[in-house]
Amino acid sequence: MSCPFRSKSEENIVEEKEANIGELNEAISSLILLPFSEVREALQTLFYDIDSGGADEDLQRFISLSPDLRLCLKLDESNFLLENMFLRLQHLKGKQKADEFRVVLEALGEKLLVACLTKFSGTLRNFAPNLQDFLTGLGSVFAELRISNNTKDYHRTSFSCVRDPERILLHYGTNTPTAGYIFAGVLKGIAKNLFRCSLSMQVTLHELSSLESKRYHFGYKIKTVPMQNREWGTERFSSKTFCSAFPWHLVLDRKLKIVELGAGFLKLFGRSIRLYESDFVTYLEIRKPHVNPTSFAKIVKKINSPFILRCRRTANTSDTHENQALDFKAQIIYMPQNDHLLIFASPCVDGLEGLNSNGLYISDIPIHDARRDVILVKEQSRAQDGLKRRMDKLRRSVEEASTAVDEERRKNVSLLHMIFPPDIARTLWQGQAVEAQTHSEVTLLFSDIVGFTAICSEATPMQVVEMLQSLYTCFDKLCGFLDVYKVETIGDAYCVAAGLHRPSATHAQQVCWMALRIVESCRDHQTPDGQPIKMRVGIHSGTVIAGVVGRQMPRYCLFGHTVALAAKFESSSEAWRVHISPATFKYIKNDGFVFKERSRECLPKDYPSSDKDCSYFLLDYLYPRKSKLSRLKGLDDISLAVEELGIGDGSK
Repeated sequence: MSCPFRSKSEENIVEEKEANIGELNEAISSLILLPFSEVREALQTLFYDIDSGGADEDLQRFISLSPDLRLCLKLDESNFLLENMFLRLQHLKGKQKADEFRVVLEALGEKLLVACLTKFSGTLRNFAPNLQDFLTGLGSVFAELRISNNTKDYHRTSFSCVRDPERILLHYGTNTPTAGYIFAGVLKGIAKNLFRCSLSMQVTLHELSSLESKRYHFGYKIKTVPMQNREWGTERFSSKTFCSAFPWHLVLDRKLKIVELGAGFLKLFGRSIRLYESDFVTYLEIRKPHVNPTSFAKIVKKINSPFILRCRRTANTSDTHENQALDFKAQIIYMPQNDHLLIFASPCVDGLEGLNSNGLYISDIPIHDARRDVILVKEQSRAQDGLKRRMDKLRRSVEEASTAVDEERRKNVSLLHMIFPPDIARTLWQGQAVEAQTHSEVTLLFSDIVGFTAICSEATPMQVVEMLQSLYTCFDKLCGFLDVYKVETIGDAYCVAAGLHRPSATHAQQVCWMALRIVESCRDHQTPDGQPIKMRVGIHSGTVIAGVVGRQMPRYCLFGHTVALAAKFESSSEAWRVHISPATFKYIKNDGFVFKERSRECLPKDYPSSDKDCSYFLLDYLYPRKSKLSRLKGLDDISLAVEELGIGDGSK
């Protein structure tokens, strides 16, 4: 059953109409033109019925004719099957054999109609309501097809239907008389299979000769005879069947007493009827249209209006509690033969809950009632909504989990970037091996706390950790400000490098600024016993080899002679002093730094130097391009230089 509230788009409707018209034209052409392929198929079906014994008694008597028909089918290798069959008909001797052959041709026409019904059943069955209108429409459509199709098949065949009060008159013209007898079988098949009647048919044949060809004109005078000659109006069926087929119906007499009720109403208040009374108004109230007081005559006056009924009493109604109101949409029909009212109703419920609250189920709604489809569609929509909510909840949980995974991934990547240079962190995150690399322009800084062993002996471990935490947190901020890379911290040793994590033309200047800020910061931090922290710093520039060592807790390590020399310059430094190598001095000597030269004896013994090389203490930095505007900004010299170069993260 199709839902009345389901609609199609206009394009689909147009396409469907065009398809129906095309099917109708093809069906009518098959019935009247008798195409070779379909006649051949019908003839083969006829042979099969004869050979298998499935043919009726008339055809079984004509088995002797089948060799002639088989010969026609066997000899035919083109589209001249009907002509060959006519030649066989002409060679038959005796009227009886010719009549028998015609009966076979009519049977062939019926087979052709059955085959056509198989293809176009819906189109043909909905073409017309009765046989006369069907044949009249057949002639009209074929006339239009002859005009629109300028082909040989259409011009050699004609068909028309003439209306007559007593009978149906048909005219059929063809080049082959065999087609006329087959068409007679088609007409019988139409009457039998489409309109459940048989035909009393009188066939006349007129031959029209001309210089070019012969034409044969068939006339058919038809009368219809109902099958089994029975009167349909006299048949009845039981009241029990009616009550089962229409469970929501009522029959009321003139006093509005319930005379008959369907199985649905019987389930609702059948027991109450047996216990109390059968008045209609006791159980149902007319909500619409307004009928007050409720009477037989007033209901008949409103009989063309749709009615809304509401249950007042059901089988489950008690004196202290009423069930949920159940409404019915109803149509009322007056039956003059017994002066009764017939009410057809349908429960007005939106879903199964409304039914179940009154003790009803979906099976109590008949299949032919559209309300059943409404309830099922509503329940399906509700189920789909529930599924959609569950899917939305699942989607949100997946999104939240995905967000959490992304956040963890971000943290992992951020942690890798804190431990390793960006390119090394990216390579490790992708699971690739990291090869050691040589960096030729790098400046290293090593620093440690003077007297750290004595401090540890006098303070608790927790105090030492808190001291280093406060100090190195300050140094970490300086690394971001000056864009230098923190290599590692081991105990009191703090090591940074510039030109390592990214190439820089000012790597020496950046590390020297870092050293000055470290010494300055130390004066603001104290040991556990309240003394200022004293740090010594050593700086050296040169070539290093950097690589990741280990799989468990991998470390980014620096190797090479430059690393060893930087450590030696740190160990030969003094408290609150920055000891720089001659190599670093060459990078920064003209950039505003203030130095103090040291003797050659302060150089490490394995330092490759000339006679003029010596190391230096880095004392201060003076920004060479300082102006009144820069002083108004309130920035110190190092901050001015950093701002000019545009390096670091902007923090101080």
